[in-house]
Amino acid sequence: MASTSDPGRERRAVFVGREPEQAELLAAVEGPPAQRPELFLVTGAPGIGKTALADQVAVHAGERGLRVLRARCWEDSSSPPYWPWTQLLRNLAVTDEPNGLPAPTVRGASLLARILPELADERPDPADAPSVADTGSDRFRLFDEIAALLAAAAAEQPLLLLIDDLHAADEASLHLLRFLVREDRVGGVVIVASAREIQGGPEATGMLGELVREGQVVPLAGLGLSEVARLVEQQTGITPAEGKVAAIFEVTEGNPLFVREVTRLLAATEPLHVPGRVTPPVPDSVRAVIRRRLSPLSADAIRALSAAAVVGRDFDLALAGPATGLPHDHVVAALSHSARLGIITVDEAAGRYRFTHPLFREVIYEDLPLGAHAELHLAVGEALEGRGLDADVEALAHHFAHAAATGAAAKALRYSWRAGDAAMASLAYEDAARQYGRALEAATLADAGEDEHCTLLLRLGHARACAGDYPAAKETFRRAAECARRLGTAWQLAEAALGFGEPQVQSGVSDRELRALLEEALAGVEAGALRARLLARLSLELTFASEAAAQGQLSREAVDLAREAGDAAALGAALRARWMAVWGPDGLQERLSLSHEMRELAVSTGDTALELVALARRITCWVEAGDVRAAEDDLAAHARLADEARMPYHRWTAASLEAMRALLTGRLEAAEERAARALDLGAGRPDAAHAHGNQLTVIRWEQGRLGELHATWRRLVEQFPRLGWARGWLALAEVERGHGAEARQQLHRLSEDLPEQPRDGLWLPTAAVAALAAHELDDRHAAARLSPLLDAYTDRVVAVGMPHPVVCLGSVWLFRALLAAVLADADTDALFSRAATANAQLEARTWQARTACAHAQVLLARGDERERVQERLREARDLAGAAGLPAVLARLAALEADSARSDDAPEIPGTADVAPVEAAADRVDAPAAPAEQFRREGDYWTIAFDGMLVRLRDTKGLGYLARLLANPGRELHAIDLERTEAPPDARRSAPSADDDLTARRDLGDAGALLDEQAKAAYRARLAELEADLEEAERHHDPERASRAREEFDFLTSELTRAVGLGGRDRHAASHTERARLNVTRAIRAAMAKIADTHPTLGEHLRATVRTGTYCSYTPDPRAPIRWNHPAET
Repeated sequence: MASTSDPGRERRAVFVGREPEQAELLAAVEGPPAQRPELFLVTGAPGIGKTALADQVAVHAGERGLRVLRARCWEDSSSPPYWPWTQLLRNLAVTDEPNGLPAPTVRGASLLARILPELADERPDPADAPSVADTGSDRFRLFDEIAALLAAAAAEQPLLLLIDDLHAADEASLHLLRFLVREDRVGGVVIVASAREIQGGPEATGMLGELVREGQVVPLAGLGLSEVARLVEQQTGITPAEGKVAAIFEVTEGNPLFVREVTRLLAATEPLHVPGRVTPPVPDSVRAVIRRRLSPLSADAIRALSAAAVVGRDFDLALAGPATGLPHDHVVAALSHSARLGIITVDEAAGRYRFTHPLFREVIYEDLPLGAHAELHLAVGEALEGRGLDADVEALAHHFAHAAATGAAAKALRYSWRAGDAAMASLAYEDAARQYGRALEAATLADAGEDEHCTLLLRLGHARACAGDYPAAKETFRRAAECARRLGTAWQLAEAALGFGEPQVQSGVSDRELRALLEEALAGVEAGALRARLLARLSLELTFASEAAAQGQLSREAVDLAREAGDAAALGAALRARWMAVWGPDGLQERLSLSHEMRELAVSTGDTALELVALARRITCWVEAGDVRAAEDDLAAHARLADEARMPYHRWTAASLEAMRALLTGRLEAAEERAARALDLGAGRPDAAHAHGNQLTVIRWEQGRLGELHATWRRLVEQFPRLGWARGWLALAEVERGHGAEARQQLHRLSEDLPEQPRDGLWLPTAAVAALAAHELDDRHAAARLSPLLDAYTDRVVAVGMPHPVVCLGSVWLFRALLAAVLADADTDALFSRAATANAQLEARTWQARTACAHAQVLLARGDERERVQERLREARDLAGAAGLPAVLARLAALEADSARSDDAPEIPGTADVAPVEAAADRVDAPAAPAEQFRREGDYWTIAFDGMLVRLRDTKGLGYLARLLANPGRELHAIDLERTEAPPDARRSAPSADDDLTARRDLGDAGALLDEQAKAAYRARLAELEADLEEAERHHDPERASRAREEFDFLTSELTRAVGLGGRDRHAASHTERARLNVTRAIRAAMAKIADTHPTLGEHLRATVRTGTYCSYTPDPRAPIRWNHPAET
């Protein structure tokens, strides 16, 4: 057996089995280097052989030329943040490089010094130091620097990184590991990490769960019976009897550590090679057998090991000895006895000891008597203090926190606070939050003052916010605000309010509680940079609260105060807030000026993040102004800087800008791929999801697939009724689905609301989408309301900003031209010409194609010269064909067919091969009829539309439809339709299913469903509810909004039931009401039957026929349909 001073050799000497697991890991080690790090998680119960398997892989890797680096996570919380990575990087630093690190990391030494303090003195690099310690971008840069270091090292020699006990790693270390395994540029690195069984496997939550999904899990179960026999034989040097092996296997279930301990126990009491039953009782768990293993130890040895267990798996005599209270020579003797029994190993050169397996330490620690833990932690903590190891603040915090109840609360407070500060400086935000939490607990025990409590709460809140735990951070800042109120300290209340405002404002949301807190804090801070920051944050929070005047005043004061204070950080925040305050078409010039100033400030202070923000916002301004060259220059500068800085938010911004540009130039496939990449980069950010949704909407619209997103936009309209942008896209989705009435309803609501809505960043895009819907529906009412709104902005380009542009809808000239076409304005052609020129200058191929297509449609509808129509059609087809725009190409095909039909072509293009569709039960042999017929022939109706003919058996509903088609654009009363007399020979001998209600003349009624007083009360309450709903949405109060919306919908439905079109009363049991029901039901049944056999005509009728007390057929006047007179033949 190997010496106890080398546990690794002992493990290798008795290693058996695991052939499949070894093969899987060695395939990665021996195969070609992967493009990104390969992560293997070796999991299993304690003692199952995870470390032993890693040892075997390390031997093979070393033989094949890989450089093997190893680290171990501590089982308690006394290690500093990033401890496993500190060990790995220290091993990696042992190179032939003059500076001890590969060249790519020289520029980032100040970052690496956060986890490798020794670098700070060797190679200080103040220019590289992050400006603010508590931002996610700083941690990203640290991770990126470590990735560069590993990539450079792996390029020289492939790496195998072994990390033991990953389940004990701090959260920051796990975040770094996840970052690395996602980095494509870190090739040639294999990571094998061992961890105890992860509950939930691939469904596990938390960071370990994410790593399970990122890597490959190699689970270890117990050894088989034959493998247990080999293990026993290698350990004892004899061939064990089958019965003895079976008994060992049964109790241990093949756990190698358990097998070795049971074998050691049995070998001391009976011969294992002799057949027969095992006579002494065998403990039923590995912990029980370890306790049996410890039973021969003396009281001194148990006390020495107990003190050692409190120190950790690795310990030295100088710390453990004083904690025992025993004479030095007694401690040495006790530890020597323990080493002889194989419980610990000794590194005599370093003067350090180690438990041979973590379970030995765990069992000893768990078995300490009540109260002994705190006493021993106190003794170890004092020993650490006595050694002057102030730098080991994490260990001091750990020990004194466990001893706080014994009178060490003041020290626990001091060291936990300092450990939290150290963790923040190391960008280990999760560990910082844990340490500040400990400090707060100790502060309570130590009767610390209110001021200390408040300051700790502020630090804890910042740590939680930096870690991304915003709900917990908000609650912490709320407690800090309460504490600051009791103290009456304005600056602490201000910091609590600013902290409560993290993360920054999200699209569509205004936090009522935050606004109140910021206003309260402002009352106590009269001047200076802090007031400027409060004003800026409050101004931002009003972005979606429809309080433009207040937002403007707050942002102006913030900028003025920040300039007076000369505080660059406050000025940067104020300029960003002011930019958002004038976000809209009327503030373009000021926003452009603010963007210039923001960038100048960023460059002068070396603030890369602010420079990226300034560039992104300036791109928005250039796009809106139609300055393509300036926008392209800033896009290139932003892309370069974002790639160098590699900050997550700005990488997302850059990717979404790429998607916007691809979409504008008509590269739909590339746009969708880049939009998806941006969404991945911005995972977890609401704005990233909103940006992706907007980009995907335009992509689907250009593909003719907008209907796929109908449910999404409907949900948004229901959730935010005043969000015109959503209502506009819902209207267009309804148009695509053929639901003209529903589309018109959304458009009318939008066109009525838009003039009264604040002209913010979404106002002009909303007006543009409304114009598209008005043109699709040929809605003069909406066009007349929308057209004057656009007159002041015809020289602009429509961009949807967040606040960088994620969607560009081309020149406003196009939308003005579309509305002019609906209104039949004399300057329509001139407007289309300007739109074509503007979109060409913008290099917006998608909108160039749509401009030419829409102009061709207008020319064709009014019967313009054939040559001119064909010229526009060719231009549109060239543009749409080159870009690959399915929706435009489909529209062009229809227009070309209409053009051919209007030229009296002998055949309708595209329909020669379409077979007639008939109702299966009513099929008859009939000659093809001319297009656009709707006539009755005996008991059947012959219907021809768009080159397709069907025959349907007569119903009342078809008769009503025929009457409507004969009177396009005219409203017919339901009673008049019902009184229509059919010729005697066409009457049906039996009633049909739609005859269930029969109206009679002059039957009277029971009066109006609602009298005037009731209607007035309903309308007054609706007005109150609308105001209440608007306020609830503005203050982000979903529960109150839901209650108001529910009552609003109920009252609206009651009024709708009682009042018809034009405000006419509906009467209970009235003749008119019965006729309305009969006729509506009959027409809808007939339309459904038509749609089953002739879907194209079904969609046409659904979009053009209205039912109710007054019914009508209103076709598109730009493409009139000539129905034959529906008389009987």
